[in-house]
Amino acid sequence: MPFVKRPFHIEKPIKAFLFLIRQFHFTQGEAQRLISKGRILIDNKSIYDRAAIIDGDIEIVYFEPQSRGLKPIFITKDFLVYDKPSGVLVHPNTMATEYSMLDEIRTHSGQNANGTHRIDMETSGLLLASRHKDAERFLKGSFERKHIKKQYLAWVAGKLTEPFVVEKSISIRSDYSINKHKVEISEDGKYAKTEFNPLY
Repeated sequence: MPFVKRPFHIEKPIKAFLFLIRQFHFTQGEAQRLISKGRILIDNKSIYDRAAIIDGDIEIVYFEPQSRGLKPIFITKDFLVYDKPSGVLVHPNTMATEYSMLDEIRTHSGQNANGTHRIDMETSGLLLASRHKDAERFLKGSFERKHIKKQYLAWVAGKLTEPFVVEKSISIRSDYSINKHKVEISEDGKYAKTEFNPLY
């Protein structure tokens, strides 16, 4: 499982974020985000104070990627492209997630690599991943500004004869008890536009 909990013994008191920087080679921002998520535990209790000083026995929960051998199909110094299979998440949705594309991305390109857009777990297709933070900001911004567009091929029930457009706001679903889809149409959501075109 990619999220692991490891024990450490600290001989001399040290600021928590400094320990993370030295132990895992995180940036200061990455170390402080890990603390904010409660990933440092003392006596099985999370600490959230970014300025906390720690010593003695502690435990740290962190993401340790475990590859299943999926290789990128295209590589540059700034980004990777993967052919994501159906049934695989892009990012782990809980710490109990056994495998996601993030395992492959970070196994290949390190801690600062990341997926830059969402593809539903059930959907297969090309996934664009950044290899460093500057590339991540640029690529995510390009998706937001519609400089990069996504296209899907889908089988449909019945016969689709004319193109059409769906413009609805969508938001992340909070209740999964009735419908297992992650997003839903909502007036309070983010604007989304999808164009449908029959191929035959």
